[in-house]
Amino acid sequence: MSHPQVPLGEIADLIRGITYKPTDVCDANAASAVACMRTKNVQEALDESDIVWIPGSLIRNQAKYLKPGDILVSSANSWNLVGKGCWVPELRYPASAGGFISILREPFPSVSQQNLFAKRVRALRAERARHAGALASSEVLLNSLQYRALSGELKVLSLKKATS
Repeated sequence: MSHPQVPLGEIADLIRGITYKPTDVCDANAASAVACMRTKNVQEALDESDIVWIPGSLIRNQAKYLKPGDILVSSANSWNLVGKGCWVPELRYPASAGGFISILREPFPSVSQQNLFAKRVRALRAERARHAGALASSEVLLNSLQYRALSGELKVLSLKKATS
């Protein structure tokens, strides 16, 4: 099955990471500290062994906080790192992405759209169950008809007699 090619921006959001100064770096235990993932953290899996922490006040856009399922993509730095990516798992702490990383996020449908979809799925399943019941009933009737025809119980009327 072939899928059409579309620009990435039509199916996902690409969110630029935040920039900060070296003097902004704080301790992980500081009030409102947020982990800031850097290119170094983007490995085959997210490397959480060396995290830089920054004040949450630097993140003015809630979309810049990482969510499970996001993909971090190295968008600047050396040629061998540009395009490198990793998946973001469930994190135990608030986190964002640094300036040389972009967050690739597939947008979720609104709750009302999800509810409408669920309603349609339920209706389709109910219709499928109704059809399955009708098919089972017709199968019983066909088996009965075949039995009666093969056992001689069924009499065949000519069309002329039946229509007069």
